[in-house]
Amino acid sequence: MNILKKIFSRTTFLILAAVVEVLIIWAQFRWFGSVAAWIEVVLRVISVLIVLFIIKYSRHLSSDMMWILLIILLPVAGTAVYLLLASNLIVSPTFRRLQKETADARKYYHKDEKILKDVCDADRERRGQFRYISDSSGFPFYENTGFDYYPLGDEGYPVMLQELKKAEKFIFIE
Repeated sequence: MNILKKIFSRTTFLILAAVVEVLIIWAQFRWFGSVAAWIEVVLRVISVLIVLFIIKYSRHLSSDMMWILLIILLPVAGTAVYLLLASNLIVSPTFRRLQKETADARKYYHKDEKILKDVCDADRERRGQFRYISDSSGFPFYENTGFDYYPLGDEGYPVMLQELKKAEKFIFIE
């Protein structure tokens, strides 16, 4: 029963958003006549810019995909709902505290441009990605670090057990 409520509420929301979108477009053409096409273009451009903003600053793009689809399908209503709900996120105490903690932690990130230059010189094809990661996230690159990639947890689990047995003082798990 609870699942039916969620499905119904989502369906109801999408139907209402579609109706609002149709009413807004109808109102544009009724009141603005020949200028309505330009207004629609401007609204579409704003929607695309908001989608690009979401993509750039998204921590988990898979969870933000709903917003992207909503804004692309219903630019006016989707953008309005996103801005309404996102503004609640931005003014929330948890969000502000997270922003403060992140800013406080930045003093411990020591960027060494020489290391970034060495990384970029070592792999010229990914140089742009390295610069983007360094500039957009603020996290520095370090030397003498590495990782092993295991496509399945079953392959990495025996190696983790061996490494845990080798630990002398600390175990850091991420």
